[in-house]
Amino acid sequence: EIHHRVKNNLQIVSSILSLQSFNIADPQVRQMLQDSRNRIRSMASIHDMLYRSDNLAQIDFGDYIEDIGKKLLHLHAKNAGYIVFKVDADSVFLTIDSAIPCGLILNELMTNALKHAFPHGSTGQINLELRKTPGGLVSLTVRDNGIGIPPDFDLASTDSLGLVLVRTLVDQLDGTLDLVVDHGSCFTLTFPLPAARPV
Repeated sequence: EIHHRVKNNLQIVSSILSLQSFNIADPQVRQMLQDSRNRIRSMASIHDMLYRSDNLAQIDFGDYIEDIGKKLLHLHAKNAGYIVFKVDADSVFLTIDSAIPCGLILNELMTNALKHAFPHGSTGQINLELRKTPGGLVSLTVRDNGIGIPPDFDLASTDSLGLVLVRTLVDQLDGTLDLVVDHGSCFTLTFPLPAARPV
């Protein structure tokens, strides 16, 4: 019931942001509100999955990344060209304390790929991979075959709001985020698999 109520409250906030955007003429400000709505939807989706799950303490994050990836692809369909979207995910169960920050990181990285990797309606592919690694770690990879990030880009010092948020959330997970630029961009988040808490 708590997950259901939280989801509904988040959807109300999302609707308020949507109504507010109708009164804003500046397209850049409207886009900022849309980005905020996407972050809220990401959190609401996790609470919705927990509400519908047999296990109210954790969700299968592999199912979640496919769901949120399809939603983001649909939201950006007008601006993006034909993008092939593929998911290769292990069954990895995360508690809400890990699923929320991990979901927000996924939202930011995939949104960046959809906005910037395929300019002028070009075609391309985005791959999402979720793995359990030896030593009790989780690995989430967001890879595209777009134009790639500029060579002088510094993940540690960028002032992009989305990537500043990503850095904060990576720290919250006690994780690391690696970037490889080679025929596109590849972000890999690695963090410890949290122990399930008793229901």
